[in-house]
Amino acid sequence: MTERAAVSPVPLIAGLYFYERGGVRQWPRFTLAEIPRSLEVNRWYRERLLVLAGDRESASLLEAQGLRVHRVFDDAPATVRRDAAHRMKHWMCLWALRSFGEFLWVDWDTVALCEPDAAFWSFCRSGRTPKFIHIPGYWATVNCGVYYACAEWASCMEDALAASGRPVERRAALALGAPGKGAGASRVLVGRARGERLDGSRDRPGDPGHLLRPRR
Repeated sequence: MTERAAVSPVPLIAGLYFYERGGVRQWPRFTLAEIPRSLEVNRWYRERLLVLAGDRESASLLEAQGLRVHRVFDDAPATVRRDAAHRMKHWMCLWALRSFGEFLWVDWDTVALCEPDAAFWSFCRSGRTPKFIHIPGYWATVNCGVYYACAEWASCMEDALAASGRPVERRAALALGAPGKGAGASRVLVGRARGERLDGSRDRPGDPGHLLRPRR
């Protein structure tokens, strides 16, 4: 076995949860529309992804797509459940970090150009810093649709989650890697800015849009 082949993969996680803000619970319609198409394009996701559910209803929706649910987070703290739109994904990632020591979160609207290989995992782990996908022209400097983090960042993630109000989002971004500190390029996974084309124009209704490649 070659040294390249011996590199162990990073646990891949993806999830579904209802978007609850201030006690108002919203149906995750965009994510539910993305999942079947994602599974059609990324056929290996069914076997490789550890699929996480925010509650039992989310788990049922995932199972209806033929997916095996690895864990249900109906035991999440009340503060997380009441603000699931901002905190549930963070809570799932923190669980993965505590359970596995590292993770790669994959949003459903990503496309794998190929299955991750030893070179990709080595890139993720390089420098022991978080890695984000960068999409030119996207509204945010980095996109958390695909990102890697390792155990060294657990305390920062815990501090960010414990913060209250709007600073949670800002501190979480800093904890998981500011621009120039782990915001890297990937030749494997591609993120799509919802509604955005590569040239910055908007999708027409019903148009699947173009896939935006990360910075080389």
